[in-house]
Amino acid sequence: MAYAIGVDLGATKLEAGLVSSDGRVVRSHRVPTNAQQGIDAVLAALFAAVGEVRGDEPVAGVGLGLPGAVNHREGVVVHAPNARCLTGRNVVELCGRGIKEPVRVDNDANLFALGEYRFGAGQDARSMIGITLGTGVGGGIIWEGQVLRGADSVGAELGHMTFQYDGRMCGCGRLGCVEAYLSGTALEEIYLEYARSRGFDPDPQVNARRLFQMYENGEPAGRAIVDPFLSQFAHYMATLINVFNPEVIVVGGGIAAQPALWEEGVRRIPDACFAKTARINLKPAQTGDHAGVLGAAALILFPETEKT
Repeated sequence: MAYAIGVDLGATKLEAGLVSSDGRVVRSHRVPTNAQQGIDAVLAALFAAVGEVRGDEPVAGVGLGLPGAVNHREGVVVHAPNARCLTGRNVVELCGRGIKEPVRVDNDANLFALGEYRFGAGQDARSMIGITLGTGVGGGIIWEGQVLRGADSVGAELGHMTFQYDGRMCGCGRLGCVEAYLSGTALEEIYLEYARSRGFDPDPQVNARRLFQMYENGEPAGRAIVDPFLSQFAHYMATLINVFNPEVIVVGGGIAAQPALWEEGVRRIPDACFAKTARINLKPAQTGDHAGVLGAAALILFPETEKT
């Protein structure tokens, strides 16, 4: 049995886990990332978390999932708007200060997809797209065991495909990204705009989950906001199918837990597809809270998944 340590380093929290080659998370440990305190604080949190999950098992290496655009070959974070202290840093070199094993890095959304491909809903597929619909929108593409990253390792930014060229402002600073329409953050912003436009005070308890409940209950605000969301989701999925025609699209994140997405949202996909014979096979993610850790460990446990 082979083992690796996978680390999911997010903007606010960091999770490390010791993972076996059959996909078991033997031990895990979570700590705050402390990104607002700078790179030294992040490294201290990382080294402490890795130390907590070490045991007697031989560790082949440490895989690290990072937020933002990552050059996986050089180990450099190209752009991390939610963890700015990482931008421009060679994280692989920095990890050498406290980690003795080989370290490999990648974008966290790529590793969500890789974890599902190796250990989750994509295990039986040769081609798979993984999408996360949560606070933001992320995604990764796995094709014949390869993570598709593009010529400069900054491709497959599926949350920043342009949905509408002059559309809503995205957190990345561009207009009209998918994330500006299909994220939980976007839904909440649209609710605030809806309330203001109709002259009532927004309920501070309303979040994306509550909006879906309001939709199911037939409440006007829920219907007005979630119904367009479901059509936009269907067109987004159809675009991915038109371009890639994957065997399966795996959808995770908090919004993926909403029944309306799988019922009404999926029902609308065929009408938005170019080829009416195209395979439409969406599955909910299976790796749960450990998705990032499993994907990061897979970088080490299955090095053939990456083409250099």
